[in-house]
Amino acid sequence: MSAIAKKYHVRVLDQEYIILSDESQEHVLRVATQVDQIMRDIALKRRGTLDVKKSAVLAALKLASDVLKHEEQLDRYQKEHERFIQLIDAQ
Repeated sequence: MSAIAKKYHVRVLDQEYIILSDESQEHVLRVATQVDQIMRDIALKRRGTLDVKKSAVLAALKLASDVLKHEEQLDRYQKEHERFIQLIDAQ
């Protein structure tokens, strides 16, 4: 955290958490909402038979997978961009 951290109260799966973050309130709330939705989706698919800890791990795995996919896509775009720059410079 580079700036002074602020304290935020968020709810995930009907549990309140206190988050310290230097991000904006809007960002923190969007993150908490996304995590809550993913965990609720997981619980619905399992018909409520999954405990909160396992739901949290599965949500973390899904989010990590999404991040890796976006990083790989960004890497492909950067390589393609570099190829186009080289083609332009070669002319």
